[in-house]
Amino acid sequence: PPHHTQMHKLKSFGKHVHAPVVGGQVKHATEVMSSVKYPPEVVKAKSQALITTFDLDPNTPMKFRLIAPCSAYNEETNNYEHGELIITRKSIAFLSDTGKGTAIKRSEIKSTEQSKDPSEPQLKITYLGGKKSFNMKDMTKNDEARAVKIIGHLTRKKKSSNRKSFGLFGKKKKEQKEEENSDESDSHSDSHSDSQSESESSQSDDGNTAEEPNLLLAKELEEAEQRAEEERAKLEAERLAREEAERQLEIEAARVAQEEADRIAKAEEAARQVEEEAARKAAEEEAARIEAERLAQEEAERKAREEAERLAREEEERKVKEEAERLAQLEAERIAREEAARIEAERLAQ
Repeated sequence: PPHHTQMHKLKSFGKHVHAPVVGGQVKHATEVMSSVKYPPEVVKAKSQALITTFDLDPNTPMKFRLIAPCSAYNEETNNYEHGELIITRKSIAFLSDTGKGTAIKRSEIKSTEQSKDPSEPQLKITYLGGKKSFNMKDMTKNDEARAVKIIGHLTRKKKSSNRKSFGLFGKKKKEQKEEENSDESDSHSDSHSDSQSESESSQSDDGNTAEEPNLLLAKELEEAEQRAEEERAKLEAERLAREEAERQLEIEAARVAQEEADRIAKAEEAARQVEEEAARKAAEEEAARIEAERLAQEEAERKAREEAERLAREEEERKVKEEAERLAQLEAERIAREEAARIEAERLAQ
């Protein structure tokens, strides 16, 4: 779009966030204009994300003023990237879903601008003396109003800090306390229009003084809203605890079911192996029995053959013997006949 050519593009830091950042868990909290007290697990996750992304000291103290889902313009891709706007007491940061981050110190902020034109950024932060701009869109109206309110307060604190460079220790201590109280009360005040938010972002110390009579009412509203938010946070924590307990029960049930399935599978496998072993032994025994019967049958057949052969030999020998005896008998009869014939011939000759 044409407005992109007029933007001062941001250069993102190329470090990845390793801590889990779940914007959905705090979305309900950014839908209200009151001071938000985020759940401890959210604060821990966001703190770790900022520390990891920007190489901060692990002990860096942080007080979160706003955590809001949005999209920010990235010069590398020339597109808006979705992520989360995180505003602390001393800086503004954007963590994209891709794990990259951009940070702006309070001392660098110059002004904020809002636009209802869809072709323009919804919220534009000018910093570094107007040389750069941080462009955002896809914010809820409440998040946008709260961001403008908080950023305007950061700008006033910067100006006030510049004017309070000198002074007695006690006075500086008192002013610091007043800044902290003002820091809290400003985060609770409402914003009903874009023009009012812009004017509040450029208020002077006189404007702060005019708000003094309303501090008590703002404090009471703050306490009531804080109690309501704490109750919401408590209910959310209880819901998360219930979900975690249910998840643990599901995990335990799944584990028990898996163990039971494994036990049944092992029992079935053991039974199958026993059956296979019994079947194998039965098959071996049957094969051995059949083999024994075969061998016995072969032995019986062999003996039968031998007996038959023996009987055949004996029968053959008997026949040979009888034939020899018959021939001998015939020969003896022939000799006897010849002898009788010779004797008869001699008798006749005589």
